[in-house]
Amino acid sequence: MTGAWTMTESGEFVLTPAYDEILREARRRGMVAWVEAVMSYLSGITDYSEEELFEAFKHRAEANPNALESVNEFVIRALEGDLGGGDA
Repeated sequence: MTGAWTMTESGEFVLTPAYDEILREARRRGMVAWVEAVMSYLSGITDYSEEELFEAFKHRAEANPNALESVNEFVIRALEGDLGGGDA
C-alpha cells in the first residue's frame, strides 16, 4: 500500500480510498463484535434472551441517530427490565 493520506486540490488531507475502506471494515467488525458481546453479557444478567435484546437494540438504533445516547439508554433499560414494546 502507498501512503494513507492524500491532499485534495483545496489542500485538505483525506484518507486514500484503500485506507478508508479498511477503516470502515474495521469499524464494522468492531461494532458487530461489540454488539454480540453486549447482548451475551446482558442476557446473562437480565431476563432477556440475546435475540430479544438484539431486536430491541436494533429498533432503538434505527430510531435514534445518536449512537452513544442509544447505547446508554438501551443498556440501562435492559438492566431495569424495561425494554417492553420497543419504545425508543
